[in-house]
Amino acid sequence: MHPWRELVHGIDDDAPEGARDYINFDNAATTPPFVAVTRRIQEVVPWYASIHRGTGIKSRVATRLYEGARESVLEFFGAPQDEFGVVFVKHTTEALNLFAWVAGREGMRVITSVHEHHSNLLPWRRLPGTVVLEAAPDGGHDLDALESALREHPGPATVVAVTAASNVTGALTPLEAISSLTRRHGARLLVDAAQIAAHRRLHMRSPDLAVDVLAVSGHKLYAPFGVGALVAPLKLLDAADPWLVGGGVADLVTDDAVLFARGPHRHEAGSPNLLGAVALAAALEELQRLGLDAVEAHERTLTRRALDALGAMNGVRLLGPAPKREDRLGIVPMAVEGFPQNLVAAALAREWNIGVRSGCFCAHPYVTRLLRLAGAPAPTTVARGEGRTCWMPDGVVRASFGLYNTEAEVDRLVTALGEIQREGPRMRYRVVGSGYHTDDEEAWVASHLPGRPGAARIPTDADPEE
Repeated sequence: MHPWRELVHGIDDDAPEGARDYINFDNAATTPPFVAVTRRIQEVVPWYASIHRGTGIKSRVATRLYEGARESVLEFFGAPQDEFGVVFVKHTTEALNLFAWVAGREGMRVITSVHEHHSNLLPWRRLPGTVVLEAAPDGGHDLDALESALREHPGPATVVAVTAASNVTGALTPLEAISSLTRRHGARLLVDAAQIAAHRRLHMRSPDLAVDVLAVSGHKLYAPFGVGALVAPLKLLDAADPWLVGGGVADLVTDDAVLFARGPHRHEAGSPNLLGAVALAAALEELQRLGLDAVEAHERTLTRRALDALGAMNGVRLLGPAPKREDRLGIVPMAVEGFPQNLVAAALAREWNIGVRSGCFCAHPYVTRLLRLAGAPAPTTVARGEGRTCWMPDGVVRASFGLYNTEAEVDRLVTALGEIQREGPRMRYRVVGSGYHTDDEEAWVASHLPGRPGAARIPTDADPEE
């Protein structure tokens, strides 16, 4: 039993009848919250009050907590407070859309690539002049193409937007080389840090790396849904009019004029998310306490074990570029030959109680290219009439690791995939939308809804000790 398992919620939840304990290998999508995070929320709830506007002690305390959370974000990412501001948003997607608004208002040009999650691709495709670079022949980043694009569009009006680590393959983006290119040509570097922040150190200012804009989500950082952050230069935040307008973004409004606030407040319309901000700060503090070097070492062990075992299996195809094992996160994309991958994921869930992800991972252009590189068919045309949002008969299954996962869990995944590959699923499944369900799917889910008799639930501090 790894000692970090007790630090997150949900590890010891009741499992479906007849199944083993649940294994969560879908951490690239969402991590469970830290116990320290929910404790911090419980501590703050009694001080829940209006932020920035009240004179009572609860409002003053709430305001201090909220503004202190900005400092925690800046400290975690090594961003100087005199240069950067933190705008709290709902998630990375909103952060990147917000910066796309700023970039559009300032006439910036964006260079990105097909490697990106839709959140770091679609907002830029709305802007005129956006350059979307093709992947290198091995599926990695084409730095020569990037340098050519920067030669054509040098200067601070150009923003290079890249993820720090692929949510599809776990491969780390060569940020230091890209940072060197952007600085050489006077451009800015934007980093989507959603996938990397909980797993590796990322400082925005270091001798080898200069990041100008960063976006992150709490729900991939062992914090709850509904909070994220955009870290951007204060000068850029002040330059553009707010994307959303309303209470909190203006210092003065007259009948015919508006004097907008400066800094992050300029872009946080409405009542702020106090609990989300303090939860994100608590998660970052817990990661710092554990040490990201230690987290990296543990997850690297899990990844090596998975790659060695799965790479030796007949009928299991690993996808993506082949970087050094030290240069990837604990994300393992694969295809089990002879089966639709959504069916494989369904069988892992129902028959082995292992949660993974299958499909496109909100990175359709990149997954399409990886499949072609692996000699697999490209995705079929989206069939809207059948209610399918993404359908890949020979697509991808993704297992992704968190700091609380264990080598024994990896071994169980390998055993499960081997049995599915040899004998096929044990249960009968039917196609529902883009997935596979059993006939008792609704009853299976309903039996685990919180608050229902016999349902699984998360223990609380109020539970008596055994």
